[in-house]
Formats: sequence, structure tokens, C-alpha cells
Amino acid sequence: MSRPSAFPVVERVDTDTAHRYEILIDGKRAGLTEYRDRGAQCVIYHTEVDAAFAGQGLAAQLVHGALVDVRAPGKRIVPVCPYVAMFPRCPAVSFFEVATDQVTVREPQRARPPGC
Repeated sequence: MSRPSAFPVVERVDTDTAHRYEILIDGKRAGLTEYRDRGAQCVIYHTEVDAAFAGQGLAAQLVHGALVDVRAPGKRIVPVCPYVAMFPRCPAVSFFEVATDQVTVREPQRARPPGC
């Protein structure tokens, strides 16, 4: 396990193929959290930190930075990622709780036989 030699930086990356926040150490990506915007909501569905940077609290810094950025324009958070979902329940960051929406699953529309 290495120790960060520089202060971690969280940046948003939006391209045609990627929508994520990255945490960088000395310019190298140490972790990421992926999301999709859905109108007034930001659905955060995956978070990971490279094994070389494990145990340094980078996932917490990454997610905290992402949530602050998402909330700045007033978007609501839909935490599909289990790690992100625990944040609103954590007393140290419970201010995100009021801006969190439940994950909902949409049932696919199925054709029904006539008369049903």
C-alpha cells in the first residue's frame, strides 16, 4: 500500500462515453465514481479505488467531492452504488440525506393478452 505524495484532487470528467468523477494523486487516477444525469437527479451507480491506493480513505474523499459537486446546482442524488448509498446515513455527512431519492426499478411494459 502506497502513501499519497500529494493532496488528492477530485475532478468531474464528462465525455461522449464517460460520466464520472475521478480522484487523482500526482495526476494519476486512483479511483472513480460513475454517474448518469436524469433531469434533476444524478444517479451514481459505481465507485472503485485502485488496489494500489486502498486503505487511504480515498473512496470517501472521492464520493464526498462528487456529492458536493452534484448538490451545488441543486440536483438530487440517487445512490445505486452501495458505497454511495451509505453516505447519507453516516452522521458526519448526513446533510446529503435530505437530497437523496430512493432507487426505483421500472418494470418493462409487457404486452397483455386481449381481455386482461
